[in-house]
Amino acid sequence: MSIITVINDGNIKETYSLKISSVTLYDDSPSLWKSTDTTTGYNRFIFYAVFHGTNVVTAYFEANDIVVDENRPSTSERYTYEDGSPPYEQTGVGVPADEERKIWFRLDMPTQTTTGKKEKIKVTVTAGPE
Repeated sequence: MSIITVINDGNIKETYSLKISSVTLYDDSPSLWKSTDTTTGYNRFIFYAVFHGTNVVTAYFEANDIVVDENRPSTSERYTYEDGSPPYEQTGVGVPADEERKIWFRLDMPTQTTTGKKEKIKVTVTAGPE
């Protein structure tokens, strides 16, 4: 799992949306790999994101936390670990100005498929009005 921190440096509340922007080989040529929201398999991976203020475990990620190649705004259920406790429970909805959020990522790859080339998965995080 890995983490990034996003900061609302604007002057209004923002809601974050996430999407897989592209999957390319390390040299930026097209890849056959695609994100999916069902199951991993041949050339298919599952990429999760969850807002949470401290370390996460695999069980925090649920089906509604899957990031795909269409923009999906954060909600109180999407990209949110609902059983967290303050101050660690976070959401990407209505983030006040000057506040930050930690986004944790998890990547599930198929166990029966191999590739010998380096892949890049570009994820776009977009902030929009609440």
